[in-house]
Amino acid sequence: MTLDQCKKEKYDIIILAGQSNAQGSGFGDVLEEYIPDERIHMLNDKSSPAFKEDENGKSYLDIKFPCEQYIEIAEERFEDNQKYGNIALNFAKKYIEEGYLEKDRKILIVHSAVGGTGFYRKEWGVGNVLYNRMISMTENALKLNDENKIVAYLWHQGEHDAEEPKGWSDEEKYRRHYYNLRYQTELYYNKYQIKVPFITAGFCEDYRSKNQEMCAPIIQAIKDFVKDFNGAYIDTSDLLSNGQTNGNGDVYHFSRQSLHELGERYFTAYKKLLNK
Repeated sequence: MTLDQCKKEKYDIIILAGQSNAQGSGFGDVLEEYIPDERIHMLNDKSSPAFKEDENGKSYLDIKFPCEQYIEIAEERFEDNQKYGNIALNFAKKYIEEGYLEKDRKILIVHSAVGGTGFYRKEWGVGNVLYNRMISMTENALKLNDENKIVAYLWHQGEHDAEEPKGWSDEEKYRRHYYNLRYQTELYYNKYQIKVPFITAGFCEDYRSKNQEMCAPIIQAIKDFVKDFNGAYIDTSDLLSNGQTNGNGDVYHFSRQSLHELGERYFTAYKKLLNK
């Protein structure tokens, strides 16, 4: 659907941002299939992000921006004959089941997450392409209808910034990640004058446990920001990876079943924040 075709809809907007575990990279069997719901829509664009190498062999994010945006009924991504989970879908499902969506409204997931990205390479962060893209998508979601409103901000990112800054001290990794995450989030919230729950979560334990020293300053920065911002940080130590579930050696990404469970945990944290 084009944006113009959705101007009559009144949306509760869920912002989904970060890297691959926010984008949804988990596959495999699940206890309960996600069934698309005509009340749950997703805003995407045709930016086709991909990593390429420059003439010096340095990796960079190749992304078209600005580009056309569109809305569709939200469903799990199907690629390479696999379904891939998405935390926002199960969050939205619980949002409806527990009575948070009014009868004359729908949900719009603003899907701005891109795998493999972060602050270090200046993909996320104020003034950088993914932040600007998220702003553009948010603006378009809000201006569709004067009754549209942002209700939640779901973020998952950090593995990129744990690995990329070679030679940085733990203190510098911590300081820069905390500052970038805080500056970006506070600027976004101030721009739209919102006080909605900010929710994030830990890394896949299969990855973190094998890279504890590298991950520690980033995880601590995220936890400290969440505490200072009155958000929620979800423990993920019991959730399995693709490698553990599907035997493909992937320690970075939660399995599809884990993403289903994680989406529900995001919603549980959301309720607690609203009731504070």
